[in-house]
Amino acid sequence: MTWDSISQPGAAAWAPLRMGQVYGAKLMELSAENVNSTLEFFGELSGAKTPADFAEAVGNETRRRLDALTEQFDELSRLFGATKADDKAVDVDDIGLGD
Repeated sequence: MTWDSISQPGAAAWAPLRMGQVYGAKLMELSAENVNSTLEFFGELSGAKTPADFAEAVGNETRRRLDALTEQFDELSRLFGATKADDKAVDVDDIGLGD
């Protein structure tokens, strides 16, 4: 069965589940990226031989994490907007499942 084969009222009823699956998958992907980045950072820290190396590693990681988190937030925002637009394509008010 595909999402396209579900009737309009059925699609509206399943929309929250679908949205949860999409978000869950995306959050798992982003979590894996964040864990890998953290492990790389600890590897970089373990190679720091001076306080200056340590400070540079922390500064670089802070910039990388802020950039990555901004990108991840934007990606989730776009995903949320696309999902909300898909949900509104089905007239959920007609079946009592509105926001």
